[in-house]
Amino acid sequence: MAWWGIGFFAFLVVMVDLGFSRTVSQLAVKRQLPGNLSVGVANAAAVVIENLHKRQVLCTITDQMAEGFITDNLPVTVSLKPGHKRTLHYHLFPNLRGLFQLGSIDIRITSVLQLWEFRQQTCGDQTVKVYPNFKPVLDNKILSMEQQLTRMGAQVIPRRGQGLDFHQLREFQQGDVLRQVDWRASARQAKLISREYQSEKDQDVIFLLDCGRRMRIKEDELSHFDHALNAMLVTAWMALRQGDAVGMMSVAGADRWLSPVKGRAAINLLLNQVYDLHSTTENSDYLRAAEQLMTSHRKHALVILVTNVRDEGAEDLQAAIRLLSGSHQVMVAGLREVQLDQLLSQSVQSFDQALAVCGTARYLQERQQAFRQLGSMGITLADVLPAALPVALVNGYLSIKASGAL
Repeated sequence: MAWWGIGFFAFLVVMVDLGFSRTVSQLAVKRQLPGNLSVGVANAAAVVIENLHKRQVLCTITDQMAEGFITDNLPVTVSLKPGHKRTLHYHLFPNLRGLFQLGSIDIRITSVLQLWEFRQQTCGDQTVKVYPNFKPVLDNKILSMEQQLTRMGAQVIPRRGQGLDFHQLREFQQGDVLRQVDWRASARQAKLISREYQSEKDQDVIFLLDCGRRMRIKEDELSHFDHALNAMLVTAWMALRQGDAVGMMSVAGADRWLSPVKGRAAINLLLNQVYDLHSTTENSDYLRAAEQLMTSHRKHALVILVTNVRDEGAEDLQAAIRLLSGSHQVMVAGLREVQLDQLLSQSVQSFDQALAVCGTARYLQERQQAFRQLGSMGITLADVLPAALPVALVNGYLSIKASGAL
């Protein structure tokens, strides 16, 4: 009878704890996210939880997120007094770009005697856009153009007074050439006065971004396509800062076209155009892309094609360049695989390794031949490793702009 009494009392305690805790209404929960998320970096996030009950609540919070997202500092257990609010800070690490629907925030509320747990799920209908990592570009806002280019490794060549658009009159300085001297103004001022020019503005820069199977190569945490995308954004930011208009067109895969737009806010239009763009398994039809571009944009522009140049398909690429060169200035940036250079530099220890080295050397020779054929067409070329692509694009753009070719 004693054991029955103890069992009945324990059962009564458990059921009273259950009944009392079930009458508790749910907690007020809100997830706070930044306006934009960047892929591969820590994005600050927070969960605000408020206790609307008349008793202290002990709960454990977990953010389920979406597939491909990693969180830190969670799960966490907190104790909230009646009427109190708590903000829990953590970070999101998305490893994919695109539009995602986030998972729910999972809350496990402990009963008064901690004999039961009640589950609450909320905020499961939120969507978020994950953009390329353009934070390094935005960090450069506080720097001058020269500082930005130097920090990125671009070659900054002083060209005082060597632009094409008249800027102002000023006193003659050491380094000025005689053709800059304004003799009438010099006579009036009784000292040498120079004309100062600046680079032309309001020019169009259009990126042809290869989204085909050649850009799916992945040698580090980013694919060749992601490297190309980041380099395009950096160069576009520079062009917008120079007063030019920037547009883009995709080659292979999803059809994306953005007419050239100018102004610093234009970078947001470009980001929204490409944030969910990915490489595909399709072959790149350069000639078709060139024909579409010629139809969509007739004004003279700098067309920058970012791709992986190979000997196969070189004829199609040359035909596209001939078509574009009739109305536009063309630059081709080709990405080279890091593994090829590594393979050639290693010592040969076996027959299979010798075959691999010979095959790689022949492939690179054929690739260089394709580049020489493109170079004979009078266009600007860049053959670089993925990590060096941003600097190569910026230098190529500035060189063409400074030459007056636009």
